Amino acid sequence: MSHIFPQDRTPPATWGTGLAAAAHAALLPTFQAHGVRTPRLHVFAANHRARRFYEKLGWQPTGRSRQTSFPPNPVLLEYRLAL
Repeated sequence: MSHIFPQDRTPPATWGTGLAAAAHAALLPTFQAHGVRTPRLHVFAANHRARRFYEKLGWQPTGRSRQTSFPPNPVLLEYRLAL
């Protein structure tokens, strides 16, 4: 079973404070408690900061992508995490 992460963002003022990593760590047991073994999320391809963040936490790109329907139609990359 896999699930898509809801949008999660932190304000730029909190970047580098560990807040996002703490929120991520707090969320994972919830997935496990509900039987989610492979959560998935989408990250804008051009958002290198977010991609590095998730990759550092063990998320792996699936190779799947999709173009958004809103201009300028950025590409979203799918990531997954084995729990």
